[in-house]
Amino acid sequence: MLSVVAAPGWHRKAASCLLAWATAVAVPAAAQPQAVTQPDVRAMPLDGAPAIGWVAPPDPEAVARAFVEGCVAHEGDMTAIVDWALSEGYEPRDALAPESQTLLEGQAGTVLAMPGAALPVYLVALTGQRCIVWAEGAAGPALHQAFLLALGRLESKTGRVDKLLERNIDRGGTWRRQLQLRYRRAGGSQDFGINAVTTLNDQLGVQAFHLAPAAREATYAPDGMPTR
Repeated sequence: MLSVVAAPGWHRKAASCLLAWATAVAVPAAAQPQAVTQPDVRAMPLDGAPAIGWVAPPDPEAVARAFVEGCVAHEGDMTAIVDWALSEGYEPRDALAPESQTLLEGQAGTVLAMPGAALPVYLVALTGQRCIVWAEGAAGPALHQAFLLALGRLESKTGRVDKLLERNIDRGGTWRRQLQLRYRRAGGSQDFGINAVTTLNDQLGVQAFHLAPAAREATYAPDGMPTR
């Protein structure tokens, strides 16, 4: 069950906090990770509606596939991501819908809802080669494992993945794992930063994944001057 706070408008504030936490991390060019803002995060549905009764959580493999095959494999290309999602039966959401406004935060992009999920799972394609998967009411540990397996399959076929940071943080009474990775497609010239934020225990909650281009590493000539 999702934990619900009754205060009006709190769901959008909490969702924005988690979204900001998941997307604010630009993977650094050097090996040392940057400090990350740590807001008060709670598991809140974007529409703010309390969960009634019990519904099946989103399929971890389907959520992981949405991010790895939808976002990462397409390197954040908005047109390719949208085409992939539509071919998989995803439904575009109105840009003025509350969930779209929260996820887009005034930026240009497209929000698509996963088909067949009892609780919302959104795939968000943004300009600038950025991509988000947002899953409500999902089991964090199972989704984390499914994500690692899906990413491992992609790495074995088409790219390289390096771990930059993994840590556990308690926010709002919920322990979350934050995993930062760097991905580059085989033969590619652009690195992408991956930021995965999942809950540590089996209580169902909001899970978020984000992909964005990483800063390019500086290269140096024999004289010690940066090359262009």
